[in-house]
Amino acid sequence: MKLIKKISTLLLLVAIFLIALVLTACNKTVSVYFSEPTYHIILESEGPQKQIIPTVITRPRGQSYSLKSLNTSILKVEKDGKTVTALREGAVTLQAEVNGVIGSCNVLIYPSPKSPIIPNNLDNKVSVYFVTEEGSFPSQRLSVGEYATDPTSSYNRPGYQLFGWYTSPEYKESTKFDFENTQITKTTTLYALWGINPDFAEFKFETIDGKVYVTGFAHSYIPYDEIILPTTNNQDVPVDGVKAYAFSENKNATKIVIPDNYTYIGRYAFNEMEKLDNVEIGAGIEQIDEGAFADNASLQTVTIGGTNALSIGESAFINSVKLENLTIPDTTTTIGNRAFYNANLLSEFTTPASLQTIGAYAFYNNALTSFDLKNVKEVGEKAFWGCTKLANITNGHSLNKLGSYAFGQITGAEQKNATAWLKTKNNNNSNVVKDHLIYIGNMLVYAYNDMVKPTFYVKKNTKYLASRCFADTQNAIITFLGETPPIGIGEYVFGYPTCQSDIIVPENHSGINFMTNYINKFLVTVPNPEDPESYLPTAYSLATVNRFYQKVPTPSEAGSQAIEIYKRYEVQWVDGRAKIWKYQGHTIEGTPGNPGEDPPKLRLLIGGWNLAHLDTENNQPDNLDINLVVKTIAMNENGSNPYVVERVVSNAFQQLNNVKKIYMPIKILRIDTNAFSILTSCEGIYFGFGESDAGEWTPSSTIIDGQSFNFSQMPTCKIYVPKNRVTDYKAVWKSVELRIFADS
Repeated sequence: MKLIKKISTLLLLVAIFLIALVLTACNKTVSVYFSEPTYHIILESEGPQKQIIPTVITRPRGQSYSLKSLNTSILKVEKDGKTVTALREGAVTLQAEVNGVIGSCNVLIYPSPKSPIIPNNLDNKVSVYFVTEEGSFPSQRLSVGEYATDPTSSYNRPGYQLFGWYTSPEYKESTKFDFENTQITKTTTLYALWGINPDFAEFKFETIDGKVYVTGFAHSYIPYDEIILPTTNNQDVPVDGVKAYAFSENKNATKIVIPDNYTYIGRYAFNEMEKLDNVEIGAGIEQIDEGAFADNASLQTVTIGGTNALSIGESAFINSVKLENLTIPDTTTTIGNRAFYNANLLSEFTTPASLQTIGAYAFYNNALTSFDLKNVKEVGEKAFWGCTKLANITNGHSLNKLGSYAFGQITGAEQKNATAWLKTKNNNNSNVVKDHLIYIGNMLVYAYNDMVKPTFYVKKNTKYLASRCFADTQNAIITFLGETPPIGIGEYVFGYPTCQSDIIVPENHSGINFMTNYINKFLVTVPNPEDPESYLPTAYSLATVNRFYQKVPTPSEAGSQAIEIYKRYEVQWVDGRAKIWKYQGHTIEGTPGNPGEDPPKLRLLIGGWNLAHLDTENNQPDNLDINLVVKTIAMNENGSNPYVVERVVSNAFQQLNNVKKIYMPIKILRIDTNAFSILTSCEGIYFGFGESDAGEWTPSSTIIDGQSFNFSQMPTCKIYVPKNRVTDYKAVWKSVELRIFADS
């Protein structure tokens, strides 16, 4: 225990000794500094020079020090070593030294109390300093809440332009100073942004395959109001064009001038320029590439000169929502897809005589009121969609390809986007509208369906069919009157994704098989992926030609000549390498097949009663035997009667007020809406009359809808079916089960 006490006492003594040693060392450490980091001296305009005695603090206190001015022409230290004298305006560093330890302060000397840069601790005002790399701008002395004056106009720097003053030397747009609306609340430093005058702007260039392209400004931060592109590069070599994205997203330029020697403007070269409102393009331009002036919301005027063939690329001026004035040269050949998409103030357009192609959506949602197609050959999909004021279309006799809904649709909610020309069906032009079909020259543009019984007759001289021109006419009968098929056929002419109507081609005569000619024209083949040397028909075209029919003359012994019935056989693809097809059970010429083959199945379409026929008014029969007509046709065609009726069209027998009984075949795949309507005197519709059994045919094989039989318009009418199938028919034809009876 005694030993532990001795050790503790020893350690305590050592600690006391170390603390004393440290305190002694600290007392010997010297520091020196001035009471103020900056002293201000004002030289009076008249009178003696000003003197001050700055306060110097030392540690330990009371240490002797000496003063030193680092610029004795501005500030002098007097012989007493404590006083300093200001000799002239300026700034100087003053030092105090103690045993080699130095402290510093700044001394600022002003000529008079009215000096504009005098600190506010002397007169309660603040200063605005103007920092510029070239020239001199005097500072301004202001009371808090006052506005600084823009000094720019008082200085001229030849070849340069002062674009503004910024509170940051990085010249970010957010730091640009607004002299008119910004009050001064503290001492402020503003930085001048100088730039080369637009007439002397510096650009960057790139040479590709021997051609020189402008790639942008040499100093991208300079906010030029105008972009006047150079005619030559730095080596005086002529410039050929503007490279892609060269001036994209420029936030300052309001105008672009492109010289006559430029032939090319690259992709998105001038897109998304917030303030751009005027573009002038010289006479040598040949290509304005994709999106070159896209998404310029302030663009109002575009003038394009031109002596060369010009192609305006895809989306070149898309979303130019303020574009009103547009001048393009008469040498323009192509306007690309979406070129003027959503330029919704563009109301006038002078069509160049050389213009051949207008791309898809090219003038989508414009304010055009008229359009002269002149010599245009191709117009893309929805090219004028949304141009609701477009009421007049002229010329267009060269048109040979028209995309779907180029002028809009007259159906449902889409009518609001249709051109006025399409909505009014151009009734002032007798060459355009015939049989609910709209034409431009020899181009069938659109079929509009506002008929009870949709039936269309395509004119003999029709050479071209627009894409989807019959897409809005479902379940129609479309009759081609021309012995020669159209030479130009658009995509999905009869609807999408499958053919929506039945097509009637001319009857064969004089040794000419018109069905073969039409199928050959409409059947589209593509390479077979499994056999490079073979071809297959597209699914759409094969399905389409399998809805091609020819009218069958009604046998005189079977009933009225006013009955419209059409026939076809199934088209089968036979040989992909030789590109051969044939009818089911027939050769390509349509003659019966080889012995032993299955007899061809005749497929019939019942178009019903021809309302234009003379019999309509005066010679309506009491009884209409369609069943006998169909069987007679089948016997005459094949020597036997395997057949099926693919459909009975809508309103097939409308307005036959004298008919009391209609006899129908039983083998029917579909009965359309209102196929049997307005038969005010009809007492019965008989399916398979006289047949005790329908054989393999079942009621579910015939599809009807709730309005196939419109009994509200024929209150006494009944449906008769084979007597051993009454229960089956009632179970399947639920909408008319109370009207179904067994035939006698």
